Amino acid sequence: MLERLNISDIITLNFKKKRTMKHFIFGGLISLGALAFLTACGDEVKTSEYYKQHINEAKARVAEYEKMEKMNENQQEDCSNAKFAIEMQSDKP
Repeated sequence: MLERLNISDIITLNFKKKRTMKHFIFGGLISLGALAFLTACGDEVKTSEYYKQHINEAKARVAEYEKMEKMNENQQEDCSNAKFAIEMQSDKP
């Protein structure tokens, strides 16, 4: 029942195997890229209380956000909290 394979059949099978592996690796890289992108979009929003305790980080965050052209909702809220903490710090005597 074993069929005899000629050289062209072996090359064809080997080519298909490599092609499948390339597709698998490419698909994995695309998945990792999508996961990294979605994770980055989920920036953690820190409270103004946190920024009051870490005022240097608040200043750095505000400077970072001011350079951005567009912000998602989490980034807008985080920026507002950082700005509020800085304002509260400057209002202290």
